[in-house]
Amino acid sequence: MKLMSLVLALIILTAVSTAGAVDEHVEFTLLNKAYQDLRFPMKRVDRGVLNVLGQLKIEIVDQMELVDGRRINAETEILNIEIELSRVSSKITKITVDASEKKYLYEKDKDTAEKIINQTREFLKRH
Repeated sequence: MKLMSLVLALIILTAVSTAGAVDEHVEFTLLNKAYQDLRFPMKRVDRGVLNVLGQLKIEIVDQMELVDGRRINAETEILNIEIELSRVSSKITKITVDASEKKYLYEKDKDTAEKIINQTREFLKRH
């Protein structure tokens, strides 16, 4: 009985500790695209991304509406950046950022992709 209580307590503790961490960790796909679920509605995340791109002096090339979200194409002198926002629920939006070098399309800039996501999350927390 004590062992079962201990196991149950560990499961609950693990679930509670990881639930709050959802917004803090950027993950990467096999193709080195950065992604994260943010606990903010899609409209707020969209405004946050646009604000962060402006702060980072990243030029927006075009924007397009998708069935379940939105795609923003942007660039710097050396990078092509594709940002996809997908509505997971009314309060959760998935952001995926693919930053690749213009000269070598298969070379990914994981740091820039992660920076866009992290700064967007921090902007949303402040505003």
